[in-house]
Amino acid sequence: MRTINEQAGQSILNLCGSGSFHVSYGLITIHLTREGFLLPAGQVAQAAGVLKGAALDPELQARPASSACY
Repeated sequence: MRTINEQAGQSILNLCGSGSFHVSYGLITIHLTREGFLLPAGQVAQAAGVLKGAALDPELQARPASSACY
């Protein structure tokens, strides 16, 4: 197993010899196939881009929880 990324001791991404990914954050570890990792990784990257833009654009600021979350 090879550690690919580690940030502030919180998140760790390991690539197993079998090709599966082990994503750990604190005490939680999720085991994923390559495809199972890449789909949400792309969605998280898109969300991160939106959040970065929201910090700069007042119109993209988060809405009150009552109108956007459930």
